[in-house]
Amino acid sequence: KILIDGKELNPQRKIYIAFNKPRFVLCTMEKFPGRRSIANFLRVGEKIYPAGRLDFDSEGLVLLTNDGELTNIITHPRYETEKEYVVWIDRPISKSDLKSLRNGLQINGRKSWPLRARTLENMRTVEIIMHEGRKHQIKEMFAELGYNVVRLLRTRIGNISINGLLPGRYRKLSYEEIRNLRRMLNSKKSDKKVTLQNS
Repeated sequence: KILIDGKELNPQRKIYIAFNKPRFVLCTMEKFPGRRSIANFLRVGEKIYPAGRLDFDSEGLVLLTNDGELTNIITHPRYETEKEYVVWIDRPISKSDLKSLRNGLQINGRKSWPLRARTLENMRTVEIIMHEGRKHQIKEMFAELGYNVVRLLRTRIGNISINGLLPGRYRKLSYEEIRNLRRMLNSKKSDKKVTLQNS
């Protein structure tokens, strides 16, 4: 970057896009012969990247941006950015297993953070709200309890919802959404600074 009197000249324009990833689409902006990725759906001039991952056979909201600070806020669990999912499983979940999900499970020697979980229209459909986002985490949590995940849909990240966005479609975030994201970014940065000062 070029600095004049300590100020950056022509800073990179920040891009924020919400994309509804269909199933069996790679969560990357790279292109691969014979396989579909997010890059096959987007027509954006600037280089942008997914803020976090979503499994190949999972679907739903992916945020793409060139804002590295925001990506870190969204993906790192210490910032507690909420991610909301709807999970369809192969059989009804018991109340005790639902409680175990909420309290956190030991997966591969590592305990998952507590989360919010509730059943929706039936006991085979579970809404999950969590801060973490490790690879295959939700599937592994249900597998630990003896359930197979049939379908997994991410519906929300922070204040950004998938409502009204069809699979394979994308949109630029609204001014209000971007403003709220920036408020969240500044708030999380301030919280981190206070924590460091008090440690």
